[in-house]
Amino acid sequence: MTSVKYPSQSSEPIFRNLAEFWAAATIEGPAAKVEPLASKGEPSPPVGERPAPTAESETEASPAPFRLVRPGLVEAAVREPLWFCPPSLVAHRGSLEFARDSELERESLGLFLYKALLGERSCFALAGGEGELYLGRGQERVFLLYLAEETLWVQGYSILAFQRILNHRVQLMGQVGGLVAGGLYAVRLEGRGWVALSVSGEVAALRSTPAKPLRAVPIHLLAWSQALEPHLQTEHSLFNMVGKGCGDGAQFTFQGEGWVALHGEENYMYPQVR
Repeated sequence: MTSVKYPSQSSEPIFRNLAEFWAAATIEGPAAKVEPLASKGEPSPPVGERPAPTAESETEASPAPFRLVRPGLVEAAVREPLWFCPPSLVAHRGSLEFARDSELERESLGLFLYKALLGERSCFALAGGEGELYLGRGQERVFLLYLAEETLWVQGYSILAFQRILNHRVQLMGQVGGLVAGGLYAVRLEGRGWVALSVSGEVAALRSTPAKPLRAVPIHLLAWSQALEPHLQTEHSLFNMVGKGCGDGAQFTFQGEGWVALHGEENYMYPQVR
């Protein structure tokens, strides 16, 4: 499987727009790669996955507030308010102030209950003041992605931090009546700014089209194009065959045209349900 690669131990996996990320992660062959600018004979990336046609979008991405100090550890320089995931916090220094994100509490009761079930893992906090945060999740690898007036849906637990200038909205995917239904929470990131993501195992991107809709197991979802609409379904023929515990038989079918990024292990995302 082709993965989002670290070119060398001293270089950082940085993607300066969604087209770069999809092109690096695709396993569908060169013909399926998304180019930053469409070349002759190739379709343009969907609107929302390429920079808006402004003078600013022709320039390089703004300096990232993130720096990889290890493959699985990122330093976030807080000079302006920054959203981060508290359970991923390893250390911090400087004169920092923290505030909680009330986004989940503003959502439905089901999403609030899901947040309570998962505990702190499903919340974001706002870091202000001046200092540094060090964020990581054990053996998971970190990469940086810049959204250049673009929109991306991300499986919430994969987000370590993102700039406050990015608009974000949290949404429960699936039902909260039981995690066996495949419920998970996703975050819609939109605008111009940097996000730090952690991944487990290999990353691969697959295209979904109206003619060939992609079906994916929830626990392996990393991110997907804004043009796609995921619909939760249960594949009963798989229910007694998969045997992976939580989420057996559940899958998301993606309607529309766009990309879906998938990654590795299934045991890190859901709590034990007895």
